[in-house]
Amino acid sequence: MAERLGLGLGALGLLALLVSYFLGVPGAAQSYLYGYSFFLALTLGTLSVLLLHHLTKSHWGQALQPFLEASVLTLPYLAVLFLPILITLPELYPWAQPEKVAADPLLQHRQPYNNPLFYTVRVAAYFLFWSFVAGRLVGWGRTAEAALVQKRTETAAWGLALFVVVTTFGAFDLLMGLEPHFYSASYGALFAVGHTLGGLAFAAMLATRTPAVAAFLIRKNLQNQANLMLAFSIIWIYLALTTFIIVWGANFPHEVEYYVPRSEGLWGGVAAVLLLGQFLLPFLALLTNPPKRDPRVLFYVAAWIVAFRLVDHTWTVIPSFGRGLLWSDLAALLGVGGLWVVAFTQQLRRRLEAVDAR
Repeated sequence: MAERLGLGLGALGLLALLVSYFLGVPGAAQSYLYGYSFFLALTLGTLSVLLLHHLTKSHWGQALQPFLEASVLTLPYLAVLFLPILITLPELYPWAQPEKVAADPLLQHRQPYNNPLFYTVRVAAYFLFWSFVAGRLVGWGRTAEAALVQKRTETAAWGLALFVVVTTFGAFDLLMGLEPHFYSASYGALFAVGHTLGGLAFAAMLATRTPAVAAFLIRKNLQNQANLMLAFSIIWIYLALTTFIIVWGANFPHEVEYYVPRSEGLWGGVAAVLLLGQFLLPFLALLTNPPKRDPRVLFYVAAWIVAFRLVDHTWTVIPSFGRGLLWSDLAALLGVGGLWVVAFTQQLRRRLEAVDAR
């Protein structure tokens, strides 16, 4: 059912987006980047959690592992879905527009790094790394054989260290590059932490509604999952607020120009809602006992977090285009999301069958 629905929505959304692009409707390429980058970020968040699970040889991650593995195995499909972004680079990034580069000394200075060829090479390297690490962890399975457990742990150790670096540069290239002058060293960390929280919440949300992994949802594991969500929520708000305060205090034009459109009008209201919905309410909920003892309560808290990860992603990406929301943004979410759900569901079925076989 989920596969058919995902395939239908995916085909419909991408078809609508494709037609609007060839008809010259403004914003179609931007919408695709917006929708695509959300599901890539969600997938990378699950890879981060999978690395953490294997690094710590955790029990809390056993219930989440089938969902984490199914998610990271969609990375090759996401690599293929990146091609439209490479084709439409001049419509997305100022550094890919010759007339803007010619008129901007800073963009000229960055040309050795920000150019279509080197951008493509970097993106290919990112996907090769992400897919390689994911493939090694999943390929060694869930067996408790000591040698394979050690291999997974060792891979997770160096994999997590490199993941932070690679994903930071990926965030710089994919999203921060939309702003021609803005630069923040904490941008990549904020991206990685926020979407690790989203990946953790996504897997926990599904695990609490899946009978095949119910045996792993003992109170201790629920408590650890909830505490991890709480920890990543605190780290996220710390990075978000300190970055804002530093930029506000320094008052450099090339940094302030990122926050000005996100602090005024509609987007200013969204920022206030994010503070409440992305941090304060989940923070208060996760301090209490019910999410740590009852899978049904944890489901709702996790679903809330996933929903607000989308709100945060929207607040991060859309203002970079200098516009509000368009119908094509929803079409892109449905299009890319539908195909992602198809790939995810196919992989998840195999993972859950392996759990049942045990």
